[in-house]
Amino acid sequence: MAEGEWHETGRIHAGGASVSALSFDSFEELLWVGDDQGHVTSYIFQPESEQINSYTSRNVVAGPCRQLLAHDSAIVCLGQNSIASMHRRGSMKWTLSSDNFTDLRSICLTTSFELVAAGHQNTMSVVNIGRGSVVKNFECQGDVNVLKKSRLLCCGMKDGTVQFRDPKTLKIESTISAHSGGIVDVDVAGNLLITCGFSIRLGQSVSDPFVKVYDMRTMRSLAPIAFPNGPSHLMFHPRLASTAVILSNNGAMHISDVGNPVGIAGFYHVAFEDGCSSMGMSSSGEIMAFGDSTGTVQLWTSKGDVKVNPYSRVTEVVSLPDYVPVRMTGDDESTPLSSVGMPYYTEHLLSAYWPSTRTYVVGRRSPQVPPEILRNAKYTDFVGYAPNTGLYRRNQVYSWATRGDAPQAPKFRSEQHREKLFGRGKQKEEVGSPMSKGPGNMHQIPEIYKKVEIKYSRFGVEDFDFGYYNKTQFAGLETHITNSYCNALLQVLFFTEELRTVCKGHVMTDCRREFCLLCELGFLFRMLEDAQGTNCQATNFLRALSTLPQASGLGLLEAAHLAPGPTVAYGSLIQTFIRFILEHLHQESNVAEPVAGKGGEADGNSSAWPSSKDGLSVIQQLYALHMTSNSACQGCGSITSKPIAPFVLDLVYPKKTSSNLKPSFVEVAEASIRRENVTKAWCDKCREYQLTVQTRILQEMPQELTINCAIQNEDNLEFWIDESKPWLPSSFAVVIEEGSVKVRAVQEDTEFESEADNVFLYSLQGVVSEVIDNKTNHLVSIVQVEEKQWALFNDFRVDLVDQTEAQLCAKWKIPSILSYKLLSKDRTLDLSGMPQEANVKRLIKDMTVVNKRKFKPSAVPMVITEIPKEPGYLIAIDAEFVALTKDEIEIRSDGSKSMVRPSQLGLARVSVLRGQGINKGVPFIDDYVVTSEPIVDFLTEYSGIKPDDLDPNISKRTLVPLKSAYKKLRLLVDLGCKFIGHGLSKDFRIINIFVPPAQIIDTVDLFYSRVKQRFFRKLGLKFLAWHLLKEEIQQNTHDSIEDARTALNLYYKYLELQQNEQFKSTLDDLYDIGNVFDGFSVMRTQNV
Repeated sequence: MAEGEWHETGRIHAGGASVSALSFDSFEELLWVGDDQGHVTSYIFQPESEQINSYTSRNVVAGPCRQLLAHDSAIVCLGQNSIASMHRRGSMKWTLSSDNFTDLRSICLTTSFELVAAGHQNTMSVVNIGRGSVVKNFECQGDVNVLKKSRLLCCGMKDGTVQFRDPKTLKIESTISAHSGGIVDVDVAGNLLITCGFSIRLGQSVSDPFVKVYDMRTMRSLAPIAFPNGPSHLMFHPRLASTAVILSNNGAMHISDVGNPVGIAGFYHVAFEDGCSSMGMSSSGEIMAFGDSTGTVQLWTSKGDVKVNPYSRVTEVVSLPDYVPVRMTGDDESTPLSSVGMPYYTEHLLSAYWPSTRTYVVGRRSPQVPPEILRNAKYTDFVGYAPNTGLYRRNQVYSWATRGDAPQAPKFRSEQHREKLFGRGKQKEEVGSPMSKGPGNMHQIPEIYKKVEIKYSRFGVEDFDFGYYNKTQFAGLETHITNSYCNALLQVLFFTEELRTVCKGHVMTDCRREFCLLCELGFLFRMLEDAQGTNCQATNFLRALSTLPQASGLGLLEAAHLAPGPTVAYGSLIQTFIRFILEHLHQESNVAEPVAGKGGEADGNSSAWPSSKDGLSVIQQLYALHMTSNSACQGCGSITSKPIAPFVLDLVYPKKTSSNLKPSFVEVAEASIRRENVTKAWCDKCREYQLTVQTRILQEMPQELTINCAIQNEDNLEFWIDESKPWLPSSFAVVIEEGSVKVRAVQEDTEFESEADNVFLYSLQGVVSEVIDNKTNHLVSIVQVEEKQWALFNDFRVDLVDQTEAQLCAKWKIPSILSYKLLSKDRTLDLSGMPQEANVKRLIKDMTVVNKRKFKPSAVPMVITEIPKEPGYLIAIDAEFVALTKDEIEIRSDGSKSMVRPSQLGLARVSVLRGQGINKGVPFIDDYVVTSEPIVDFLTEYSGIKPDDLDPNISKRTLVPLKSAYKKLRLLVDLGCKFIGHGLSKDFRIINIFVPPAQIIDTVDLFYSRVKQRFFRKLGLKFLAWHLLKEEIQQNTHDSIEDARTALNLYYKYLELQQNEQFKSTLDDLYDIGNVFDGFSVMRTQNV
């Protein structure tokens, strides 16, 4: 033990409330005290004055403060239903609440920037300390009383067991049974674990008179320590690893050597008035603090001159400003105050940091009441009234202040059409403030960065004006789709030209995987290319992502997180996603043989992908950093090497120092590339675990360099925020020389010698950033879309911006992923083995996943001579859908309803008919789509789909996977076919395919009158068939072949009417009939 005997040196009266938590600060000379009313007070030790003074004090959490945790940048306080973080100077950083926080009991640091919170609840949560957000939630088997961490995370459970979990994955590695009646306290030091708790005797719970000791290497119990008084608090001495302090509620304290439990190093008695409630010891091991239920804190020491920490940093204290007398420039009262003048400020005033959510318009000043009214006024209490003099109109209110050019939400298309026809106002063309054309504001979120939401009218999502948010030729991606947080990164991948070529080429192969992300990316990239500014959806890609167990295991699916809001760390989530997606694309592109599937035989184009001469996949050629990893054993000196090829470079920031000199980006990047780690690893030569130094030697740089910013706390963020100039360079060079690497900054206006084989010059291509908002966080990307042209992609909102917008960072705009493109090398991918066009044989083959087909198919596949040779071939199409989710409806307080999110529909059947030739009207595709997702409604009344139709075991239909049906439609679009149908825009939207408008002939638009009185009415297929074709369709249910054939006949009827110059009169007659008989249904007009 330390010299001298332990003795009481003073007492602190923290208040009348019970002291529920004590913690000595590990970084400064402070003691933190929390009580059972949520109040936290800090006390500063000042050796020069030999006094302990109050430093800060404030209410932090509601209810009792259950634990205090001193972190490098903040103090974390645990409440029953919340976790709060505060600066040491007393101001709050954040408060985190969650539906999962029902009864928190303990928190514990797992890394330098994350902690684990658990309690008597079903979940165990990982919290990012810098942001105050829940990173992940894990299922917790049992109620947790105490958390402590050494090599493993030790969880003292309510049922008396101790669970040992992996600190990274939180998976249970081992479990021991310590006390039958429950755990009270645990502590760990190295490989030693000590526990105290209760035992069950004769059906009663009594304090266990032994402190259990365990060796965590073997998970075996050692000799226990007898403590007859009943232990309630345990703590290892921070300087003496095997020495433990054991305390009971009545004040009996033993200081024992765990290695020699028989001998007692010290026996003391702490005089409590009403029992011990908390205990703590400083990191120096020189001070102990004991709190009781009366609000008193006792301080004990074993020497005279004591310190809380061996090396503490200076605590920030308030300094009083020097008094400067105000001198007025005048001797009389007529001297204006403005003559004093104001200083010239070089920094932002405090008013610049005031959040926009705290400011509001106070309104106009009330006009002055005329004296003649006041003279005749009578008052009742404080309310005055007077007769009207006849000069004022009754029941008038004061006018509101004009809103000027404030941003407005877009009006629905139906409203715009109505106002246009009746000559009303015109909708504004621009959204947001002028700053949308330049660098973002450093303190407030500009309009172009704010989260955009889709609003739904009674006409559905088709009535929403997406064009209001996008005036460019670059397509945005819609929200309100599960896992749509990926939108920002998908835009960066799309504008990576080589990857776009690879994905589009993979679509041409005969890939038989039902859920292939490489295929889905190829389909998505084709849509974004063809859309030319029209909004698109990543529905099929995100649906395929949700089926992958690896994505679920990594927590990439939004269902595994909290509801979207300010507590979801999307920055960390998207960084995990980029590592996963590149590794998964590498595995999919590296297959050597076509993958067998149920959809039929291969149709000619092998899915084997061309590799380089070194056997590298195309993804490795594009993204991999080729390195050699060396591990040097510190015991025997042996070195083992192995090649590695990570796809992403994670930035590692240096620790904050007292120096004001901030390292540059290239210095941080260089240190991140050649970083070394010291860890324990198995040595084959020593035959035991030894300290091992791991180093990485860079061999080759990739064509596309992807960097994870890995901003975990405010210290990391300080590197990025610089209001004078961007910290992120637009270009830099990497030089590899004799096993070492150097990263150099390159100015845009200077030439750099990059022809050497060891020099790699990179230029910024795109940035994915997290926008921190009070309501909900989200991701945006800024991408170089063309030469010297940049665009901001905020889901379906797209704005052209400057390059500096991508380089700037603010507290509300935190970069997550950087994409750099190699400029200095002439590298090309060898794609000679890739098919250049899709194989048309899939149109002449009949494929199905039905186990035993004993029925005649309803479609007759094309023969090779029917395959369209020239664009313009007519085909008729109709699709049927099933509901995968239900509508989300919000019911307001007045009883009105609002659509929050419509039901998600999935393709169930698609029928395509020949539109010309001798077989006109004969279907060549009639595919039913099998799905692995649960179906909440088959919509049989509208779709004609029955449950048996989509069951492969009993179905009598041609069942195919979604990708098989999609590939056929994609091929028909690429062949230039013209699609004829009724209401095709909604069908193509749900199928998630973009068809150029020139290839669509929609009978809804052909038979549509734009006369002012009738603009709101579009005619149904059943109504048109009855009156124009004299046919009755959809008698009992819908049939897609019948609907497609009817649309085809209506098109030819339209051509006939146009040729005979009868179309206009016929259309007017149709609307007249519908209006006269109060509706456009067949039943109401069949007698006309």
